[in-house]
Amino acid sequence: QKVIEITGSKSKIKFEKPHEGMYEQGLPNIKAIKDETGWFPLVRLDEGLKETIEYMGSVKSRYEQAGLWNESTLDRKE
Repeated sequence: QKVIEITGSKSKIKFEKPHEGMYEQGLPNIKAIKDETGWFPLVRLDEGLKETIEYMGSVKSRYEQAGLWNESTLDRKE
C-alpha cells in the first residue's frame, strides 16, 4: 500500500502467505539483528521507500541497457 501511495500506481495488491520471520501484522522481526549487532533502522519506512523508488527511477535506463531490467524479470511468477 505504501508503494502504491508513494508512486500513485494503479496496481492491485496480491496477498500471499507471510514470509518466515514476519509477524501477522506484516512487520519484520528485527529483534535478533538488534540484539546481535546493535543495528536498528535510522530511516522510517515511508522515507526509505520514497528514496529507493527515486533511486531506482534514476538508474532504470542503465539497468535496461545492461539487460537487467525488463517487465518480465520484475514479475515474480512462482
